[in-house]
Amino acid sequence: MKIQNSLATVAFALFLASTANANWLQPTPGNSWGDYCQKGGSKLDEPHACFRAAPAFINNISMEDSNFRGYLKDQSGKSDSAEFVVLYYGPQKSFLRTAGNVLEVTLSGRKCAYIYLTGRGWTWSDGKRLCKTETWDLPTKMWE
Repeated sequence: MKIQNSLATVAFALFLASTANANWLQPTPGNSWGDYCQKGGSKLDEPHACFRAAPAFINNISMEDSNFRGYLKDQSGKSDSAEFVVLYYGPQKSFLRTAGNVLEVTLSGRKCAYIYLTGRGWTWSDGKRLCKTETWDLPTKMWE
């Protein structure tokens, strides 16, 4: 019986590790926020979504409960907004989870991303499609 309990515990831990995999990647030449979100960027044709939000949103992301890879824009000296890109690396959706909200990124066509927002007591019903340099200013209810 102890072996079965141990196996179940290990299996559950592996499941959690595979579903929660959140990383802010370190920028390198050719792989940065600008390569995905600025005109002339080298990664514009790869599925991704660019966002702008208050720094409070970034600070409230639960890395343990989220599943995404992305880059933050260097915001040196600027504290009123934060820009970031979430990469779609499927086949699973990418998602960022805060205390009461979820931002989901799925594939839309070959080069675009489709975004869903949900929160306590509300849903962004239509979602939103983002391509190339399009940046979504997230609604304030995502961090307030």
